[in-house]
Amino acid sequence: MSGLYFINSEGERFEDNDAIRCKKEGQGTMVWDNGNKKYVGEFKNGQSHGEGNCVWTGLFEYNGSFRKGIPDGIGTMGYMDGGEPDGVWHNGGKYEGEWKKKKKHGNGVYSDKLGNRFEGNWYNGQGLVGKYTLINGKTYSSKFDINVFLNFTTGNADNEQEASDSDVVSVSEI
Repeated sequence: MSGLYFINSEGERFEDNDAIRCKKEGQGTMVWDNGNKKYVGEFKNGQSHGEGNCVWTGLFEYNGSFRKGIPDGIGTMGYMDGGEPDGVWHNGGKYEGEWKKKKKHGNGVYSDKLGNRFEGNWYNGQGLVGKYTLINGKTYSSKFDINVFLNFTTGNADNEQEASDSDVVSVSEI
């Protein structure tokens, strides 16, 4: 057994290949990788579609709208101890806002675990124009580069430090 199973709204459980082949419509629960990834929510044409919650143990949790199996619409993704599926590591951050085809797209807010935040407009996964608010209370309105924001703080869980003004030299004022 691979650890893959689907439970439909009537409580019927389908495992392994049967879980892949069964008709997934309406409410249900899908579990992969021996329980390390779990989706609970609406299905359409065999995919997560509509409102749902997906947890990938140790990596992230997404709660919101899905379209054809991926985040699309309004939703919140929290990053646990690690990373984001696209390879950008956020160490406990959270994004709340609009998504398009699994990428941050539209209005949204990203906050890191220290409390620094960027609020603004996102396009194809990258922040464009918005406002940075650092934990020291300073704010910057800017055109945006995600890598600048991620460098606002240095350190890790054992050595957390607040960013200084010199850490934001590439932020251009509008």
